Amino acid sequence: MPIQPIISEKANKNYLSKIFLMQERDIKKHPNADRLSIVEVDFMPVISNNPVANQWYVFFPTECQINADYLSHTNSYRDKELNKDPEATPGFFEKNGRVKTVKLRGEYSTGYITPLSSVEEFIGQEIEKKEVYFDMLDTLQFVKKYRKPFADRGEVNGQPRTKSDKKSAKLNVVEGQFQFHEDTENLRKNMFMLYPEDVINVSFKYHGTSAIHANLLHEKTVKAKWYQKLVGVKDRVEQYYDHIASSRKVIKSDPDLKDTGYYKEDIWSLVLQEIKDRIPKGWTIYSEIVGYLPSGAMIQKDYDYGYDSGTYGVIPYRITVTNPDGDEVELSPEQIIEWSKKNGLVPMHSYFTGTVKDHYDYLLSKHFSEEGAKAFVDVNEIKNNEGIYSEEYKEALTEFRAQYLHLLEAEYNEKDCPICTNKVPEEGIIIRKLKHPSKFEAFKLKSKRFLEKESKEADKGTLDIEEEQSGDIV
Repeated sequence: MPIQPIISEKANKNYLSKIFLMQERDIKKHPNADRLSIVEVDFMPVISNNPVANQWYVFFPTECQINADYLSHTNSYRDKELNKDPEATPGFFEKNGRVKTVKLRGEYSTGYITPLSSVEEFIGQEIEKKEVYFDMLDTLQFVKKYRKPFADRGEVNGQPRTKSDKKSAKLNVVEGQFQFHEDTENLRKNMFMLYPEDVINVSFKYHGTSAIHANLLHEKTVKAKWYQKLVGVKDRVEQYYDHIASSRKVIKSDPDLKDTGYYKEDIWSLVLQEIKDRIPKGWTIYSEIVGYLPSGAMIQKDYDYGYDSGTYGVIPYRITVTNPDGDEVELSPEQIIEWSKKNGLVPMHSYFTGTVKDHYDYLLSKHFSEEGAKAFVDVNEIKNNEGIYSEEYKEALTEFRAQYLHLLEAEYNEKDCPICTNKVPEEGIIIRKLKHPSKFEAFKLKSKRFLEKESKEADKGTLDIEEEQSGDIV
């Protein structure tokens, strides 16, 4: 019986592998290298030699880590001594097995592909031939997000890290009140989620550290005195509102405690002390903190966003309101911007709010002449024939999404950060769907230049505050 690829509960969806059938249309000749081809998987370019159409492959996204035994088995390491056959021609992977974003002969590669047959040969078992995402092959961890080993994490951006930054508060939050912000998935692999009629918001993506600040319902047990118990008085549960500070995945300790955070500075609790009086009961503020820590260390290497040393900005990008029963409502981007301005925080930079179709038409008219635009899909001709998705409709929709992604990259990505003092690539954009007021649904589109910079910084051993506060250090 063929082995079933699965997604584990702890898997990060942005770093899953994908089994796919190579199509002829997916293979394009590298413009500057005769022996190389560019393959697109989920709109992500991968440079490969000799890809074969109508064969099954496995795709690995950038900044994932591939199973070490598999890389050794296929002689994929650069160091011959790590390979099963030291005499064989070595590969290009370093000891950590990390997939990088690289630029080869002027073109970006944001992943790695290998024939599915090589994986089957490695595990000694057939794998079911179907398009599927996975991180596990039965009980075997085959791919995961790359993280620098804990033992190697000495200094970050020149500042010592402390083990105490993993310390979390013992909170008495009522169940259903507090929620971590879920990982925002890659837009490229989720283009199928966008339809011309969808209402969206497009906003600037900052490269800082995520923060959560809330004023939520807590509870505590008030124990009856011994003499009260004599007359039948029982313990009671008392509810009250109190504030919470959290990083991306780590709830912080008492704000008054010192040396409990990254760089020995708990920036999240510090911000809470500044803004807690502005947070209404039931509100949770999800934001990005950018610039510098009070010590003068940069929150993210090279990304100052125009702030002076020792200063920072707090930019809310999501706000929820939760009632005592746990029912949650999302504020709209316009409401978030209005609240931020009113309360002295930095409003997020919104590029566009409206339908995907209108945004597509706007970008098309901006980047192409009337003559050039004729080569693009006419959005008005994309119809589903009363809810029935014909093959013609599906094909037109696929082409529309590919062209829309192209326009998004032309408009927003691969540019220098416009508000940074340093010359660095801007990270990208966020597209948020606005269909459900009780559901946050958003996707990120990172620039290839930014992904390349991330890979180079990882090569240098540079760590960032976001990774350290992820809550799943290996």
